[in-house]
Amino acid sequence: PAPAPRFLITWALLGWLPCAALGLLELPLRRSLGAGRGQAAALGGVCGLGWGLLLLSLASPFRTLGALGPAALALGGALAGALVPTRGQPDARWRWAGLGLLSLVALAALWADPEGRYSERYAENRLSPADLAAPSLLGERTPSELSDLELAGAVARTWLRTHPPEELRFSWEEAVALEGVLAWGERSGDPRPEAYARAWLAAHQEQALAEPLWADAAAPLGPLTRYVGPEHPVVARVASYLRQDAPRTSTGVPSHVGLLAGGLLPAQAWVDSLFMHGVFVNRLATRHGEAWAEEEGQRLAQGMVAHLQDPAQGLFRHAHLELGPLALKLPVEACFWARGNGWAAWFLVDRWAARQAQGLPPDPELRQAALELFAALRAAQQPEGLWRTDLLGAASQDNPTETSASALFLAAFARARRVGLTAPGADAELLARGRRALRAQVSWERGHPIVRGTSTGTNPGFRAAYRGVALDDNVGHGVGALLLALTQD
Repeated sequence: PAPAPRFLITWALLGWLPCAALGLLELPLRRSLGAGRGQAAALGGVCGLGWGLLLLSLASPFRTLGALGPAALALGGALAGALVPTRGQPDARWRWAGLGLLSLVALAALWADPEGRYSERYAENRLSPADLAAPSLLGERTPSELSDLELAGAVARTWLRTHPPEELRFSWEEAVALEGVLAWGERSGDPRPEAYARAWLAAHQEQALAEPLWADAAAPLGPLTRYVGPEHPVVARVASYLRQDAPRTSTGVPSHVGLLAGGLLPAQAWVDSLFMHGVFVNRLATRHGEAWAEEEGQRLAQGMVAHLQDPAQGLFRHAHLELGPLALKLPVEACFWARGNGWAAWFLVDRWAARQAQGLPPDPELRQAALELFAALRAAQQPEGLWRTDLLGAASQDNPTETSASALFLAAFARARRVGLTAPGADAELLARGRRALRAQVSWERGHPIVRGTSTGTNPGFRAAYRGVALDDNVGHGVGALLLALTQD
């Protein structure tokens, strides 16, 4: 989600005002360099503008670092400004004045709430007293007596009841939730999820036809193309974007950031796009016979493997950025984000199944990429059955097991053997152990299920950033992934 106004105003004031004031406080230094008062003030303004641009471009990484990240940045700048010798050798008092001023900024950063822009979004998912007062979904039974499908039904019905379609956001997290709810509806024969999906699309059609196209805006079309085809105006718009207008990387992968900022942002392949774009094109190919979508699905698979799959580990990095002739992979460390690899695992199996459904021959390169990923995931599974956010990182308080990624892995392993990507009885012990642990991520309050332990929105960064992302309850992508795992045969 875009940064809330309070978040941007707080950080803009904390950055710009001290920078402008610092330009005036160090006026003797500026004069020694031949600058007047106006130039000194302009210097402060330029510093403030730079801070603002950095904030706008890195808002989510700032959030994932928590308040300590901006505080450390401000304090580091203060120390550099105070202690590094400068031309003109101004009075040391001015240096220490600058240090004190930016130190106050650092302290203020600890008070400001960098995660405030997300708090409202995730608070919507918590069950209210009225929700908890509804009749228990357990009746006289205990949670352990429920089958996987019955547990999935309780979670799906709770989501449908507590998220009216007209109030549910039309974005990627909610798309993952709906994908899982619809999987439960098809498996159980319950008609409510399809009716909900149609109402969701109708409520947000005007928004979907107007907002800039990029991966997150296209994500809702993945689940919705179970029921609406290429003739629907929203589907046609996203299809036209992918066929003609999407900025692309050097291997032909649609840039994740798409037409944001007028399409001027550097081309970048994010592993998230494997779900946000991939499910959509796979479903258009299999359910609606769109030949271009099959070609797009293959290009997406091959390009992402080339960009992001580590040849030594078999795991996927989060993002590949192209800056003119230069390319940068994030994280730059040998750090592999669990949910990103969950997107990859689910998509690779879905791509295999899509080709199978169309009667196309198996793709050996696709199979090899999937098997290398599966081998790495088997080794990374924790003894209790789930996977950690930093897949290869050691167990620690800031590297917990995580619900959405673990559920995506279990769903992919189960579906892979059903569609023949792996042997029919493969990974039985892994699945049994994982499902037991996944079920334990659902707690019950007054007979109503709460899906625990899902990490919230995550942008490309570095190991500390991934480990700093908070866990929350009933997060849409955690609910949807759990339902996908529990509804596989």
